[in-house]
This record gives sequence, structure tokens and C-alpha cells, in this order.
Amino acid sequence: MPANAAPVDDWITATSAAARLGVTQRTLRNLELKGEGPPVYRLIGRTVRYRLSEVDAWISSRASFQVSARQD
Repeated sequence: MPANAAPVDDWITATSAAARLGVTQRTLRNLELKGEGPPVYRLIGRTVRYRLSEVDAWISSRASFQVSARQD
């Protein structure tokens, strides 16, 4: 395996990426077309894969936490 190649188990399908993101495959594709989704890799033919680490990083970069003061 070349030094810059990712391990096989680090690559996930569009179905898995969409499930991990909690969106449909169509939404994931629309994000890709707008340039707003996680990086996508097109392999031979129609084969599409995502790197698990990049999907997780994309999720983390979009996470927003709101903490509101609770008034009793």
C-alpha cells in the first residue's frame, strides 16, 4: 500500500456517510453539488467513497452547542 493511501476500513460508502450524518443520500449529494459537504472521492465509474475521518471532522466543524441559562 502506498504511504499516502488510507486504510481500507477508513473508506465508507455514501449510504454509510449519509447515515452517519443523519441525512438522506439525496441531501448528501446536494451538499456535494453545492460544495458544502464532506470531501468526496469518485473512484472508478460511479463508485463514491468518503473517508470516515473526514466525515467525522466535517461533523465536528459544523457542531454548534447552545447553552442557555435556565430560569426557575
